[in-house]
Amino acid sequence: MATKPITYNKANDLRVDLNAVLRENVSLVMAATRRTYDGDPYAQDAIQALDANTNDIATIIGDFYGPDAKGEYTQLWKNQDTYFINYTKAIKENNHTLLTKSKADLDNYDEASVKFWQSHGSKLDLNNYQQVVIDRVNFIKSAIDAYAARNIAKSYKQQHGAYQQIGKVADLLAEAIIQQFPDKFTH
Repeated sequence: MATKPITYNKANDLRVDLNAVLRENVSLVMAATRRTYDGDPYAQDAIQALDANTNDIATIIGDFYGPDAKGEYTQLWKNQDTYFINYTKAIKENNHTLLTKSKADLDNYDEASVKFWQSHGSKLDLNNYQQVVIDRVNFIKSAIDAYAARNIAKSYKQQHGAYQQIGKVADLLAEAIIQQFPDKFTH
């Protein structure tokens, strides 16, 4: 019995690419925050890897929305990563001022993200997207909290929850991009 040939599908490739870079981001955020918390001399290397991942994510967005959107998205995503690092530092240093600010920054990230997509005419279900983003942020904060409390098993469990949530973000983004730019997905 002959097997069916594999056909190239741009929509599937977008979904896979977004899932890959966004899931990688969860792993890199957790590596960077754990190394930061531990005072690891390689924490800065983990943060640089996180920055490279941010560029990969923004490049995919820029491929559809243009170079200005790529720049905006790079800054938006880099800000979020910085908020997680600051949150970690605040816990480690018992810095209540930084903790309050980083919590507020993280709590407001979902709104900034929604505004970005609104400003670019996205076809996203913004309410669903916003809730999934909030859940992901909360999973990562909880993973950081558990790590700081030295509850490593819980930290990894929460990381897994964030990993699952970011997959939902990737799928929502892919579907919205495909709907907004259908001509880019025809052969």
